[in-house]
Amino acid sequence: MSDIRLTGITKRYTRGSAPAVDDVSLTVADGEFMVLLGPSGCGKTTLLRTIAGLEHADIGTVHLGDRDVTALPPRRRDLAMVFQGYAVFPHLTVAENIGFGLRMRKEPGIEEAVRHAAGLVQLDDYLDRYPSALSGGQRQRVAVARAVAVRPSVLLMDEPLSNLDALLRLSFRSELKALAKELNTTIVYVTHDQVEALSLGDRVAVMQAGRIVQSGTPMEVYDKPVNRFVGGFLGTPPMNMLPARRGADGWTVAGHPFAVPHDGDHLLAGIRAENIEASTTARPGALPGRVRLVEPLGSQLLVTAAVGEEDVKILTPTDFPAADGAELWLHAAPERVRWFDPATERALGR
Repeated sequence: MSDIRLTGITKRYTRGSAPAVDDVSLTVADGEFMVLLGPSGCGKTTLLRTIAGLEHADIGTVHLGDRDVTALPPRRRDLAMVFQGYAVFPHLTVAENIGFGLRMRKEPGIEEAVRHAAGLVQLDDYLDRYPSALSGGQRQRVAVARAVAVRPSVLLMDEPLSNLDALLRLSFRSELKALAKELNTTIVYVTHDQVEALSLGDRVAVMQAGRIVQSGTPMEVYDKPVNRFVGGFLGTPPMNMLPARRGADGWTVAGHPFAVPHDGDHLLAGIRAENIEASTTARPGALPGRVRLVEPLGSQLLVTAAVGEEDVKILTPTDFPAADGAELWLHAAPERVRWFDPATERALGR
C-alpha cells in the first residue's frame, strides 16, 4: 500500500484558460477508499489522471508513499487504473485480458494470479470466454480484475459503474465495497453519483470548479455541508433552501414566522426532505403549505409542497394523505436545520 499526497496541484489545458484543477492539496491514507465527487467538468477526472501520470500538473507535486512521482511516467508509479469504458481486448479471453498487465511486466506466476483475481470478482467460470459472450457487468469485472491482478499499491477508478444499468450498478457497488475491504489497498474513485460516493467511500472529497470544497466522512459531508453547493449536490432530493428574512416582527422563513438562531437580516435555511415532518394538523412552529405534486417511490412518497412562494420537498410514509391541493404543516427540528449566508453561500455555525 501507499499513501497519496497531492500538494498545490494546478492544471490548465490551454494557456490563459480557467484551470481544470486549481491549487488542490489532498492526502489519502494507506488503505483508504477516497471518493472524488462532483458534477461534470469539476476537475475530478483530471485530478485522477494527474495521480496516474496521464496528465502532468503545471504546478504542484504528487507523492506516492515516500516517492515523488510528479515527473514519472505511469508505468513507474506502481498503480493500476479502471476506466469508465470497459477497455477489454475483444480478441483475448477473460484469462488473457486479466493477465495482460502481468505479461507486460513479465512477472512469474501469471496463471495463479489470474485465477486469484478472477475469484475476487466472481469470474472463475468465465476464464475461457471472450468479451463478446459477457454482459456489461461481467466486462467491467474483467477490467477490475486486470487492475487487481498486478497487485498495485494504488488503485484508481474513473466512474467504472456509469455504463451499467441501475440494477447492475447496485449489485456491482456492493461487490466493489467487499472487494475493497479484501484488497486493503489505497483506492481513489471518481464519480458524479452521490449515492455511490456515500455508500463506497471512507472519505468523500467534493469538487466544484476545479477545487475541493469539502472533504470528510460520507455522513459529515452529507449532514454538515460547508456551503450551499455541497448541500444542494448531495442528497436525493437535494437539500431544500428556503429564504429567511428578519423584519420588524421577527424572523420569517418562506414568509412564515420561524425561530432563527443567528444574527443578520437575510439567511438561507437548509433542510433535507427526510428531516421534515409533515402533518395534516397545525402545530406550533410549523410552516403551512399546500400539496403540489406527489411522487410514489415505493417505500416512501416524495411530496412537493408550496410554502409561500417556495417549493419544498418532503419524504413521507406511503400512507400519508397527500392529495393534490391538500393543506399540510411542515415541521423541522431546529438541530436539523442548516443555516447559510446567502451572500457567501457558506454555512454558519461551523
